[in-house]
Amino acid sequence: MGYRSDVGLVLSATGFSHLLGKGNKLINECLESADKVEKNADSGEHLYIWTYVEWSMNNGGIAQLMIALDSVDNNDYAYVKLGEDSTDIEAQGNLWDNDFGFGYIRKLQYDNMP
Repeated sequence: MGYRSDVGLVLSATGFSHLLGKGNKLINECLESADKVEKNADSGEHLYIWTYVEWSMNNGGIAQLMIALDSVDNNDYAYVKLGEDSTDIEAQGNLWDNDFGFGYIRKLQYDNMP
């Protein structure tokens, strides 16, 4: 088994349309392969969560998705990849104030914390 990660992606309605507008079958298949898919009918935001997945640029769908995200406005998406190694964290985009409360937490913790 290869290196595994948990990956999340939130797209605004505009970001979603931009990705799907590319008509790329591999991107569609990658999005459909998510373990969790949600859409907010009011705002049009989409949430995708992949758990314990081999997230590699050697996978055509993942590679095409990541390349396409580079052309999406930063305000129209939020992407996080948390690798098995605790120092392996990737975050892109600015859509942190989203309808799903999607994000990630990085904090110090210790016994008897107030």
